[in-house]
This record gives sequence, structure tokens and C-alpha cells, in this order.
Amino acid sequence: MPTNAELDFAIALISDKILRPVSIKKEYAVIGKRFSGGAMGGVYPVKRRRDKKLMIGKMITNDKKFPERLIRNEIQIMLLNKGQFLVECYDSLQYKP
Repeated sequence: MPTNAELDFAIALISDKILRPVSIKKEYAVIGKRFSGGAMGGVYPVKRRRDKKLMIGKMITNDKKFPERLIRNEIQIMLLNKGQFLVECYDSLQYKP
């Protein structure tokens, strides 16, 4: 199990990847209907435009129920998770129309 210092260092390395202010529609295309609602948002099939990779997109609405701090924590956990049976997080964007 990593120490707190190791976790803090890992989080510092990924912090620039969290909620990049980029147009989601320029980077991803939603290619189907919503699968389900996760604990913090909807889950959709998407295709990354640059390489046509099929992925799952989780879209979380920033509101009183899920303030930005909780969303950032969720993203940090997903970015740090690595393993055969864990969902891997490839990207994190802040919605810009």
C-alpha cells in the first residue's frame, strides 16, 4: 500500500489532466444511448476522434449534490487505478460548449 507522500506525489503528477478546459465534442463523439446512471453521472458509449478508439464516457454534472471537489476526487481515484479488473481513466474534460 502506498504511503500518503507517495499518493500526494502521484496526484501532483496527474493534476494537470483533471478537467482540462477543452471542447468535449471536438475530442469525442457520443455514439449511442446512455447505458445507465452511475453514482455520479451518466455512462455513454463514445468514440475518441483522433484514433477512433471506442470507449465509455462518464458525464458528471457539477451541482450542489456533486461539487467540483468531489468530481476531482473521483477523477483522481480513476486516474490512479491500474489493474486488470479496474476501469481505466484515459481523459478528463470540463464541458465547454
